[in-house]
Amino acid sequence: MGKIKLALCSAGELYGGVEQFMYTLSEYLTKDSEIDLTVIVLHKGLLYEKLKESKISIELVQERFKYDLTTIFKINKILKTKNINVVHTNGYKATILAGIAAKISGIKLIKTEHGIIEPAKGLRHYKMIFNILIDRVVSRFLLNAIVYVSKEMQNNFKNPKGLKNLVIYNGIKPIIHSANGKTSGFFNIGIIGRITEVKGHIYLLKALKHLAHLSGIKVYILGSGPLEHELKIYCHRNGISDKVHFMGFQKNIYTYLRNLDLLVMPSLNEGLPYTLLEAMYLKVPVVAFAVGGLKEVLKDHHTGILVPSTDVDSLANAIEKLYTNPPLRKWIAQNAFTEVSDNFRADSMAKRYIDVYQKLVTENFTSLQPT
Repeated sequence: MGKIKLALCSAGELYGGVEQFMYTLSEYLTKDSEIDLTVIVLHKGLLYEKLKESKISIELVQERFKYDLTTIFKINKILKTKNINVVHTNGYKATILAGIAAKISGIKLIKTEHGIIEPAKGLRHYKMIFNILIDRVVSRFLLNAIVYVSKEMQNNFKNPKGLKNLVIYNGIKPIIHSANGKTSGFFNIGIIGRITEVKGHIYLLKALKHLAHLSGIKVYILGSGPLEHELKIYCHRNGISDKVHFMGFQKNIYTYLRNLDLLVMPSLNEGLPYTLLEAMYLKVPVVAFAVGGLKEVLKDHHTGILVPSTDVDSLANAIEKLYTNPPLRKWIAQNAFTEVSDNFRADSMAKRYIDVYQKLVTENFTSLQPT
């Protein structure tokens, strides 16, 4: 079998879990002699910049306006020029546009489902429903295979009958451990991600009110989003503004992450976030709501602490337990490091994807089981 000519596609508008997955996977795919990789993005964002800096082959196909259908033909031209034989999409917009472009030329199509689309309100809500419906039509009639990043997602999504599907957990590359710069006398708690309802920032802030008797707690909110102003008002009205620091979006998140005493992930749903894996690798203990991929990766009171979703009292109790018990924090952090080092490596993730690409090209689906 000759080289697999692969197009890895994403919108690339923001820089979240999907974009980090794209960048991480791209780095490993370019090292494989059997893969000829081209990355296609629709926005000139941070993902584009990082891929350019790493000298990874990238094509920018910018929309002239929303729902610009000429984008499909632009992508199709790239696929033909590059003789692509497998297209791998990530995110609903890339799946719709690149998916249709792939099928126009009879190219094998695979997508990775990273998570549930965040809820929206007003006109944006109806646009999101429209996009989801189109994505489902594309998935039903055009996909050759679908990959989920967690078993819960695989079980909850209704796969079209006969569609090849499997779970491949996200993986991370080794992160350099360095001496931390934690401020003496403070207990630094972090929450990382877009400031939206689904990430559950408000539950951490409510828990912080319950922890007023503990001295030295600082909360660092890393990220930006539509609820930022609302959360700042909440902090002011509840007298916790002096304990909460809004840091905005940060490119080099490791600098902040490795200096935390605790990462809190009160998400209402999750796929398999890179932030979780990175914290585990950097030996930062994690408290999380028991949802999605979080409850698949974390073993309660062994590699992290899981609490019932939206339960503020349990969240506060878990934070206090780790605040008052440094040996427990250290033990959990070491267990988490071992777990992620053994089972969530980027090289292993890339090998599994390469195996799927090869099966798509050869139409040897024996190890890809349909629902």
